[in-house]
This record gives sequence, structure tokens and C-alpha cells, in this order.
Amino acid sequence: MKNTIIICLCIICFVLNTNAQNNTTEYFNLPKTTTVFVTGVLKYNGETKQITPTEQIQYEFKNGLLLKEMEVKVIGSLKFGSQKIYTYNTNNELTNISDSDGMVDGGASHQDYKITYSKTGNSVFVYRNSQSYMIKVYNTNGKLLEDHFYDYHSKYIFSKHIYKDGIKITQNLNSENKITEETTEYLNKNNEPLVKVVFVPSNSYRSTVTYFTYNANGDLQTTTTCTYNRDKLKANFEYFKDGKATEVPKEALSLTPTTTTYYNYSEGTTWTARASSKLFTNEIEVSVRALQTSDSKQNNIINNQAAFMAFLDTTYQKIKAQKP
Repeated sequence: MKNTIIICLCIICFVLNTNAQNNTTEYFNLPKTTTVFVTGVLKYNGETKQITPTEQIQYEFKNGLLLKEMEVKVIGSLKFGSQKIYTYNTNNELTNISDSDGMVDGGASHQDYKITYSKTGNSVFVYRNSQSYMIKVYNTNGKLLEDHFYDYHSKYIFSKHIYKDGIKITQNLNSENKITEETTEYLNKNNEPLVKVVFVPSNSYRSTVTYFTYNANGDLQTTTTCTYNRDKLKANFEYFKDGKATEVPKEALSLTPTTTTYYNYSEGTTWTARASSKLFTNEIEVSVRALQTSDSKQNNIINNQAAFMAFLDTTYQKIKAQKP
């Protein structure tokens, strides 16, 4: 794992904000035996061959529970870092989040959040320092159906996640409890999106739908985003039917669809680096990840620096050649 951090980002580790439901390996679609999971983003300049790290997150787990989360984000010459430490009771319920953040080379702030719970029927109410934090709704079999998240001041619910079989709906709401944006994702067996539909009520005419394709290993290959006029679709149009995506009819499209191709690098069965076909001047943006488990069945890291650098250069040249 040390090699991964050095090769991919060359910076110290860092942490991303999380909510109380994000504290298990199951949430991250990781094996329960995961001990360390690292994600990050870097930029590769194909002309100078220079790698510039922009962000990295490292998660540390034990027995399926998140113990520590560390993040660093680089903006220009500045490095912002944060760290969260999670504490649990004997029932594996989250009881405290110790949160520190600030400039990597400067001062930092610290806050402890005490997490408590109450239950009414099939709903669990989560409080942070005695203030409303979130609501989790289950069915009678204990399956999670909905997450409701309060705003920072605990005044109103600003976001909801609704889970159905193979479908995840995310709603953003304002203080008047009106939906400002709704995203519906149709998921595959790996809980990755096959179709994503974004609906903004304030735009009464247009919406967007994105289609995702994967290879036999489950690596993302392409995304195609279409903008369309809703009034040109049938009222009962199904974006996903019988396990397959349904294309929006050409006559409903308001813009030419845009397709992004993804290039994956792996030293095992799953990808460790992924670049999209977007070119930023002379740079490409690359997502990287690493996984380590206690049973050593998965150790998904970058060991071959020469091969990784060759992937970056080859990918850059392919993307450059496709640009006008």
C-alpha cells in the first residue's frame, strides 16, 4: 500500500466528509476483510511527463467498520487536509466522530461529534451533538429503504436517498420541502449505474440521461449523455426495461449526445487507474485506487511503475490524436 501512495500521488493522506451511514465496507462495495482503501486523482502532462496529484482519500477499516478517514486536497500551491476518527459501542453503532481539518502546513480546527439514536417503528433517527442529523427508514425485514439527511443547521431535510431493487433515487430539497433536483440510477449487480436520469423541476422542458457501458471485468468503458425534451417522450417512457437500457428516441433529443471513453489500467483483475478521454490543454485526469485486505485475497495496488507510466503516456497519445 505504501507503494501505491508514493507512485500515485506522492503526498500525505487525507479525508472526505462522510455521513453516519457511510461507515461500513458494504457502503463502499468493498469486501468485509478490507483493511485499507485508497482513492485519488492526479493529472498527467503528456508533454512534460509530469504527474501532479490533486486529491487523495484513505480509508482504514477493521471488521467491516470504518475506523479512520484521511484526505488531502491540492489547490494550486495550497494543501488542505482533514482526518476523521470513528468510535463505536459494543453493538457496532457509531458513537463519536473526531474531526480535524485545516491547512496541511498551517493551523487546524478540531471538533468532536457525539452520535446518538432513537427509534420509532421502522425509522431510526440519528443525532449529532443532540441535533437532528439523519433518518434511516427500513422495511420489516431490516432492509434499508431510505436515508434522509438534514442540513448543517438541522432545520430541514435537504437530501434523500431512496433505495429500490436495482434503483437508487437521490432527491435534493429546499427549505420548503420542494425537490430542486432528482437523480434516478438504474444499477447493475455491482451497484454501479447503467442508466442515470437527472430531472430538474425548474427546467420544465429538458432533462438528461446518461448511459454506462462496462467490459467483461466490470471496468467502465463509456458514458454517453443525452439532453432531451421531456414533452417529446411518452408519459410512460421506461429508461430501463427487462434488464436493459432504453435509448431516448432521436426525435426527442435537443442536443447531440456526448460520449466519453475510459481507459483502464490494472495489474490484476480490477482496475487501479482510470483515465477519461477528456483533454485539458496537455493534461489528462486519472483516477487511481488501491485495496488491501486482511486475508490477502485482494491486494489491488500499482507495483510496476514503468508499466504505469507507459499506460499514462500511451493513453495521453491516444486522446491527443482524437482531438481536432
